[in-house]
Amino acid sequence: MILSRFLDTDDKRFFPSELRSVIRQSCRAAEPEVRILRPTLPSTIELAAQTGRVVIPETGEVGAAVAPDRVSWTVDPSRPEGANVIARTQLRFTLFHELHHCARGWVFRGGTPRNSFMDYVVSEGLATAFERDAGGRLPPWGVYPSDASAWVAELLRLPVTAPYDQWMFQHPDGRGGSAIGRERTSLTRRSLRPGCRLHNWYSCQLTRSSRWQESMCARAYRLLLRAMSGNETFDIVKIEV
Repeated sequence: MILSRFLDTDDKRFFPSELRSVIRQSCRAAEPEVRILRPTLPSTIELAAQTGRVVIPETGEVGAAVAPDRVSWTVDPSRPEGANVIARTQLRFTLFHELHHCARGWVFRGGTPRNSFMDYVVSEGLATAFERDAGGRLPPWGVYPSDASAWVAELLRLPVTAPYDQWMFQHPDGRGGSAIGRERTSLTRRSLRPGCRLHNWYSCQLTRSSRWQESMCARAYRLLLRAMSGNETFDIVKIEV
């Protein structure tokens, strides 16, 4: 169950009744879909909704996995399409992404310790792949770029203490938004492209909820590490589930 909480005034100035209804409907629809595939989700999750202008330009909203049982979601009501349309068309996909983080413990508070900066990259890539394959959205930051190898080499040199926001959202050299997103998911998209063994296995797992567990992420991570060293075809990799 997802409990929706709204940062609002008593007169519902920012979240009028219709918008609240759309948000609750989106949560009710998305939660069972995700839970079938990610059964380790906490039984109750809180969605903290607020308005603001610091959002993803392409979608007009942004989410964050704050804790294993809490997701924050910001929508920009000043956009021409309006908050109702944004919530109706984007929230479901964002929930797929953020709830994937929650299920894996990849959250800002009370989550899995980070051992390398590539943990950030791979985790964001896995959540984007889940949002794409299970949720049905192909976001621009999930599009595989032609110059991914150079980006990956750059990321591999980063220490675990590298600034998260700078490398995940807005780089000082001007890269930001979709470009940074493509950089952080390039390894995952390389490994999950059609025809690849990992892609075939990953797609199979989407219909087998009992197998869609943390082991998928751990094994995918190991295969991604092999991809970094140049073994991209996985011809000699045997995946057992």
